Amino acid sequence: MSTTDTVLAALHAALVATFTAAGLGPVHRDRAVPASLFEPAEGGEIYANLADGDGRVTEVLIGAGDAGGNIYEIEHLAEVDFAVADVDTDRRIANFDAGLIAIHDAAKALAAAVADDEHPLHAVLGDADVAEVLRSNTVFDGAPQVKAATVKVSLNIQSNRPF
Repeated sequence: MSTTDTVLAALHAALVATFTAAGLGPVHRDRAVPASLFEPAEGGEIYANLADGDGRVTEVLIGAGDAGGNIYEIEHLAEVDFAVADVDTDRRIANFDAGLIAIHDAAKALAAAVADDEHPLHAVLGDADVAEVLRSNTVFDGAPQVKAATVKVSLNIQSNRPF
């Protein structure tokens, strides 16, 4: 598994923990949007999905790695697609806000965990934080009774490969 995929798996685990603690249901990985979200039933539905997103090399430390190999500083923007479909406006807004908080809490929890010298990703992940919340141009634009966003989580990764 690549360094980036290892970090994404750790972010997914953190998201699952914060969403579970908030009573928001599961967080998927690379799951298609269910059609049921476009016509919400009473009680509503929450969709959360971690997609890989995109990364870019921000710096190359030539010869700084093992056996003289390079070390790559990578800024990876993971994408959490999050939507709440509910006929009850107050509940829809409350669950949406709770989900945004859970995403932020997951990023900060992961960053705090890897700050521990004993954590297996201590030397790999420098920081994790919400970088951007995009509330428009989602697949849900124009869908009635759906509140949605794509939340980009910045992951500052150090790897012996550019991914």
